[in-house]
Amino acid sequence: MVLKHNQTYEFTAVEGIPVRNNSADEVPGTAYPGDLAFSIELQTWPFSRDASTLQKDWARFGDLITAPVIGYPTLIKLPANPVTEKCGLPAP
Repeated sequence: MVLKHNQTYEFTAVEGIPVRNNSADEVPGTAYPGDLAFSIELQTWPFSRDASTLQKDWARFGDLITAPVIGYPTLIKLPANPVTEKCGLPAP
């Protein structure tokens, strides 16, 4: 996405947070139920390309932003033993 000065681009991303029902259980990759804070980090440039070699190519358009964008922490409450329902998303 190439943005003009002061232009923004908004989009919605859906991300699941796996929650374990018992906070005493040690389940890798899961969050425990309760009051938590989370933040999302969005990569602005593909890892497979070296942005530093492309800076001069982008100079005529403006700045090439390669640093990740990190959202402010958001407080959430994850309930233990929530009612589950089929979300309709395909399994990974």
